[in-house]
Amino acid sequence: CGATCYPHQGRQTSNMHMSRTLLFVWCYLLPSISALSQVWNNVLKGDTSCATLHQVASQSGLSHQLIDRSSADNFKSPLESALDGILTQLDDDSPFIEYWCRQDWRHIEAHADVDEYRARKFPDEPFRFPQHAHVLYLNVGPESGGPTCLFHDVSHGGQILDLPKIQMTSVPPVDGRLLRFDGSWLHTVPRPTDLWTLPFVQGSLDYGPDFQRSVVLFNTWKEAPLEVHALTQPIDSEEGAASNVNTKKDWEAVDIAESPSDDLTQKTKIWLLGGTKRRQHKLRTVTMASNGDEIKEALTDPSQPRTITLETGDN
Repeated sequence: CGATCYPHQGRQTSNMHMSRTLLFVWCYLLPSISALSQVWNNVLKGDTSCATLHQVASQSGLSHQLIDRSSADNFKSPLESALDGILTQLDDDSPFIEYWCRQDWRHIEAHADVDEYRARKFPDEPFRFPQHAHVLYLNVGPESGGPTCLFHDVSHGGQILDLPKIQMTSVPPVDGRLLRFDGSWLHTVPRPTDLWTLPFVQGSLDYGPDFQRSVVLFNTWKEAPLEVHALTQPIDSEEGAASNVNTKKDWEAVDIAESPSDDLTQKTKIWLLGGTKRRQHKLRTVTMASNGDEIKEALTDPSQPRTITLETGDN
């Protein structure tokens, strides 16, 4: 750990060195812990760049695409160039990007991204996760404020039950915002925002213009995921190939507010994606307990990311 200890110089000296060692380890680990999820605004060059990339994203379909970053000649659209530009600003040299686009606010059940085709081809092998996962928000309608929610250090529902408490971070969608987090983390988008605390859900959802939510989701990989291929036809934009990404010094880091999270009495039911192996839990839901005021604020705040604590409930 970088500290030298001398166990034969007496108890006081030994304790002093131990304290320094622990302090060094704490200071060394703190940045890596806080970097597990990060949020920035002003990643793109204003409304024009958001509009340009939204135009390209809306033409990209729902399929997953692959970018090989070994040559700029592989970039088939301004969006692909922008994703490479973002990772370059982050000093992330991952050779492969997997990405896909969505155009509206939908309920996405809690899951961790995996190499999907590999998981189906080799069902007895462990899941393979990306290094980092990202959400780039391009065009968010006035009624599409439901946040992306991250569950720290867990990859499936069964892991939640192994822990007495977990932390959950909510990140509201804002045009030009980038969210980056550990690629193995469970994440979800609830719709409606109070879905987890409702006794039941009824009625149909509106997908009109006010509920538009244009986002690009992208993962970084050291080894390309199986059967994810490059875009077959290039996509151009009216703005051409000009850079749409600000340099890192112009990005605005967004602090994540932390709540004290006491009085965890609000029943909170989290919906899980996938089959039994993916969930590692026999049920489609995991029941947690939260602070009622805190979870309401975390799920409805229009811009402020927040971390709250959830407690394992009766499952």
